[in-house]
Amino acid sequence: MRKLITYLNKKYKIYLVGLEKSGSFVEHAEQIRKKIPSKHFLLLGNKYIYKYIIPSIKNDDPYGCSSYYSHKLIFKSENNNMYVVSIPNVEAKAEPQITDYINIKEILHNITALKCDLYYNSIIPIVMVNNLVSIANTSSIILTAFAQEKVKQ
Repeated sequence: MRKLITYLNKKYKIYLVGLEKSGSFVEHAEQIRKKIPSKHFLLLGNKYIYKYIIPSIKNDDPYGCSSYYSHKLIFKSENNNMYVVSIPNVEAKAEPQITDYINIKEILHNITALKCDLYYNSIIPIVMVNNLVSIANTSSIILTAFAQEKVKQ
């Protein structure tokens, strides 16, 4: 995946982001919520991750280098929403710098602009997709029940 990101980054301007909704990183973000001012972010490198988020593990390889194509950060928007964000990188680094996060400024701006108050720390595109999936799943259940009833007759 990192090769694809590198190719796309050279040829086009990519805006790719992952938002975590649960897990140890999200729990940690909530624990430090009051310590991070709004419109600020915390870059997450090995030293921080292995000291505060996953303290039982020590590893010299960049966190997630074999399974992720991005670096993580914790972002507190101007609306005081907390997000655990994964932004692609060209090279996995144990201690990433701001320049290692591809298009970080635009991505964080868009996360803030796309906020949705319907659910905690949500953004509009994700809420819309989840609603479509929920409707499709409910419709599927209704149609299955209807078909089974008709087969019995």
